Amino acid sequence: PMQGGAMQELGARLWSWRQQEVAEGKERRSSRTRPLMNAGPSGESHFPTLLELCYEAVGKVIASGSVQIFERNPYYIPEELMEKILQAAAKWRPNMILDASLIKLIPWMTDLRALHLEGCYLISDHSIKYVANNCPQLQHVDLRRSAVGEQGVISLVKNLEQLESVWLSGCEGVTDFAVTRLMLNARRLVDLRVRECPRLSDDCLAAVVGSSRLVMLDVGSLPRLTEEAVVKVVRTSSNLTALNLSRCPQVGSDAVWNMGPRVQVRESDSLDWEEAANSDLPLHTTLGCPRMRMLSLSKCSQLTDSGLMNLVGCKELQELDISECVRVTDASLIGLVRSCRLKKLILRGCKLLTDRSLRALGKHASELELLDISSCTSFSDSCVNRSLLNCVRLQVFNCSCCSNLSAAAVQSLCWGEDKGCHPLCEINVSGTGVNKDALLMLVQSLPSLRTLVAAGNDLSEQDELELLAVRRGAQLAKSGAASLSVVTEWNFKSRVLTLDVFDKLL
Repeated sequence: PMQGGAMQELGARLWSWRQQEVAEGKERRSSRTRPLMNAGPSGESHFPTLLELCYEAVGKVIASGSVQIFERNPYYIPEELMEKILQAAAKWRPNMILDASLIKLIPWMTDLRALHLEGCYLISDHSIKYVANNCPQLQHVDLRRSAVGEQGVISLVKNLEQLESVWLSGCEGVTDFAVTRLMLNARRLVDLRVRECPRLSDDCLAAVVGSSRLVMLDVGSLPRLTEEAVVKVVRTSSNLTALNLSRCPQVGSDAVWNMGPRVQVRESDSLDWEEAANSDLPLHTTLGCPRMRMLSLSKCSQLTDSGLMNLVGCKELQELDISECVRVTDASLIGLVRSCRLKKLILRGCKLLTDRSLRALGKHASELELLDISSCTSFSDSCVNRSLLNCVRLQVFNCSCCSNLSAAAVQSLCWGEDKGCHPLCEINVSGTGVNKDALLMLVQSLPSLRTLVAAGNDLSEQDELELLAVRRGAQLAKSGAASLSVVTEWNFKSRVLTLDVFDKLL
């Protein structure tokens, strides 16, 4: 029963507890708390605090349409908690978040700073206009995959002067005019995400050209976007640190080449970044993206080595996704690995890469934390084995669909002086020749391993239980060993076993 007095007391206690957590500078998490759900394919089991459980509970009430409890005593939940409660409601049942429900809640959320409505496809311009008129402190708006359109976006610009980030990915009603107004009038906007908005074209990027404040730009999956428009943006956005151009079929080497930093000396001349630093000429305008840290070029089929090589000037580049860029070869990747300190590298489906690239990774990419070489069929067991041994900080490794790899590719993790010291927590060997014996050695030798995906490796349910039993013994021997999830079918949601489930089976 949700009585007003009881809810008010609960809200006050949770607020004081949250304030104490902030003062201490840490989140209290109980080691005895059981997870809300089993660990998924990502291997991250979530152990919630009592506060998070309350967020979910009240969020379910809002999602079910029972907003009458707020009408009786509306001031018992502070705005900071209300942000997370509304986010939990949208995550729990997005199809129940209606314009009418949101409008009822907004009058008591006037100091709201973040609005999370991802997946609420029944939220339209009507309620967004009401939010913009009554929540002047909003800084972050997440409307991904909602029904918001042109008028809703324009209303945000008119009334929200402190807007810093707007996420509109998957909104079919967003137009070029709306994005242009957003860029021209939102003076503090640093994060814009408009991926998978089918009505957007080159016109939406016209206002982005010359913007020195934009830090994050996501324009992936825009089939009408041309390379000329992207070139104009990257040449003048010197503060850009994250850019997503995945699934843009017309974007190729010219756009990527212009991302490499250069210095304009005169109107017609420009020097490379290192040449300008060593010259005595006066430096005028910085061209390119020297601060780029994250770049996604997945499925940009027009990308070649000539464009990728110029990224060597982006010394701060840490995350790169060139999956299914079928024209990229060893020459550009080796130069990039030598000059940039990469932490995440996705090479899925790059058929022209050979062992030369893996040798360069093992030699120069000592800080690599994620490596995806799935569907790369030209790599040999020995080179994969040597790369895993040298990348001492690697946490996630994916070599699925590499049918030419066998158990020898991962043997360095199970034998040798560094046995048990590797920080790998997630391995995907689906569709490879890694057999049951090798998997047993991996489970026993890697105490930090949380997720093992071996779909299509001819493992039975008995083999799966045996893997968990081996990890159970390792946990008893080493109290610091992590829980393990084993996936042995292509449908990841069908069978994911954790130690909690295994205990029940025993």
